Amino acid sequence: MEQITNVSINILKVHPRNQEFYDDIEGEAYDKFEKSIDEDGVITPLIVAPDMTIISGHQRYKAGLKLGIKLIPVIIKEDLIDEDDKLRKLFATNFGRIKNNPMKQGRVYSEYEKLCGVRQGSAGNTDPHFVGRITQEQIAKELGISTETIRRLKQLQNLSPDLQQLIEDGSVKYTTALNVFSKLSIEEQKQMIDEIGKEEIKDMTAKQIALHIKEKQDLELANKTLEDSFNNLSRKYSMEQNKPKDVETVEIDNTDYTLADKNKQLISEKNKLQTRLDLMTNKADAYSQDSSDYKKMKDEMTCLIEKKDDLSRKILAITDISGLVVEINHLINGKLAPVRYSKSLKEAKDDEIVLRNLTEMVETIEQWCTEMRKYVPNKIDYVEVI
Repeated sequence: MEQITNVSINILKVHPRNQEFYDDIEGEAYDKFEKSIDEDGVITPLIVAPDMTIISGHQRYKAGLKLGIKLIPVIIKEDLIDEDDKLRKLFATNFGRIKNNPMKQGRVYSEYEKLCGVRQGSAGNTDPHFVGRITQEQIAKELGISTETIRRLKQLQNLSPDLQQLIEDGSVKYTTALNVFSKLSIEEQKQMIDEIGKEEIKDMTAKQIALHIKEKQDLELANKTLEDSFNNLSRKYSMEQNKPKDVETVEIDNTDYTLADKNKQLISEKNKLQTRLDLMTNKADAYSQDSSDYKKMKDEMTCLIEKKDDLSRKILAITDISGLVVEINHLINGKLAPVRYSKSLKEAKDDEIVLRNLTEMVETIEQWCTEMRKYVPNKIDYVEVI
């Protein structure tokens, strides 16, 4: 049995790192604690190092000073000479005091693990559950907790500082933080807290927070999909615009037969004009440049050239619009076909965020249609066949 010694309370010293890891008892709990010591004295001895540094019993020491107690019982641990040994014992004997504060438990465990590694380090061991020469199972036994608790406490140290503070002040349960927030990056955790609000998050359940995160992720995914589709269309349009304007080699989507036939007709007419122009050019060379026939033929050739250029412009325009029509038709009847999303719309009918975003997108499309109608002629222009 360890010897109990009564020493002057004035020679005792508070451990320099006690306040870093442990809070003082406060409020009604402290009043009851102080009253019990006033009535019964200090029953449980303090544990101290040979230099009288307190290892366990800081609250009894605090109450004793306030009540004017002169002598206080202590057990002197003669083997606690090294500062790391003192700190390790401080953690082991007081770990249960912070059972309701997982963040502080996590910090204590991390420090305790370092102490074990520093004091009994073994760099050659590759076992992931090995810390120096002491296993996590041994540490768990020393601290009076399970290895699963150790795993969860270590996870808490990887959360964002804002989230750690919310856990420490009780706004967010540590189980919620691990099961919901830990799946996000540090930056995403911070953004989510800022978005929900630190006050509002206190009143939310883990299920509500998880649903909020899922809705945000689904919305971001939907926006990215739309953005990717838009960028893809923009690239295709730019590629079409930048193609060499050689109308003879332009390819038209054969699924749009009306536009394809129209384009073939225009190209045929253009080729006829070119053939006629070539014949007239050869014929003109046979006439004297000052003859009236030559001048008449030159005028006719100029007219043919103008008609040919006009047809070329129309062919390019039809090709451009044909590509747009095919692309839009593919989207409307394929990826963006409303029937594809009918089931999802029914499931999300009560989700205000989803419906608001969808409504805004529909309004954007309607605005595009309205703007496009301004450029569509009210009558069909026919090309004269020569």
